[in-house]
Amino acid sequence: MEETKTREFKLHVVRIIDKSTIIINIGDEENEELYRQNLDEFATRIGDKIKVVMPGPMIIDPISKEELGYLDSTKEVLEIIELYPKMALCQKVKRETQTSPSALDMLGSLRGEKIETTQIIPLNVDEFNIEPVELDKTPIQVGDPVIFI
Repeated sequence: MEETKTREFKLHVVRIIDKSTIIINIGDEENEELYRQNLDEFATRIGDKIKVVMPGPMIIDPISKEELGYLDSTKEVLEIIELYPKMALCQKVKRETQTSPSALDMLGSLRGEKIETTQIIPLNVDEFNIEPVELDKTPIQVGDPVIFI
């Protein structure tokens, strides 16, 4: 059983810079206080992963009537690439690790070096932020909720 409930999200998309980069409304301003309180794990850092979501319904167990949680739809999983005091730049980053073959590796005596490649993936964003689209393919828009993962 689904129930419609209004939720408030603290974090959201505040600007779309280009097809690869968005800004969200969290930065590193509060990190110093978290460090003082030995709550380092709650600090916002470059490399943190976030999800841009389409809020979904509350799912309720029809037998126990227990609220099981919200079934949000994920628009994109992004990474914080730059931090400012009150905002963060985010991109979709793809990393691959490959082993480079060496002449000795071909003989089977040694392994090649591991090389990590990083690629920035364009986001599915509405460039004009006004075009209607299908709900399940809705592009990222200013005001979309964001959660840490």
